[in-house]
Amino acid sequence: MTPQDLKQIGKLFDKKFDNIDKKFDNIDKKFDNIDKKFDNIDKSFVEIKADIAVLKYKADKNEKAITKINNNILKWKSDMFDSAEKFMKETKDQREFRIIGGYQTTNNTDRIEKLEKTVFGVVSVV
Repeated sequence: MTPQDLKQIGKLFDKKFDNIDKKFDNIDKKFDNIDKKFDNIDKSFVEIKADIAVLKYKADKNEKAITKINNNILKWKSDMFDSAEKFMKETKDQREFRIIGGYQTTNNTDRIEKLEKTVFGVVSVV
């Protein structure tokens, strides 16, 4: 082999390596583009995670508020039933008083009529 042959072989190798380098450069560019896309996807996931965290916080806050409202409603219902129970007891007591009072009035009227009949011989009709 002559030095000229070696130069030609060297030029051929340089061309081949240049082509391979260009292909690797293209591949590197494609990987860079893919990396950029993944970076954008990662940013989107971070934003989505942040949104989910905010939504969880709001849901927890709403759940606490709903629990508080439910507890207030239960207390209100309990108070209403207690008031209704007192009212019904008072109404029942009033009815019993009327029954007893009516019986006593009837009994007293009968006694007065007997006394009037015995003492005066006449019964007054009212």
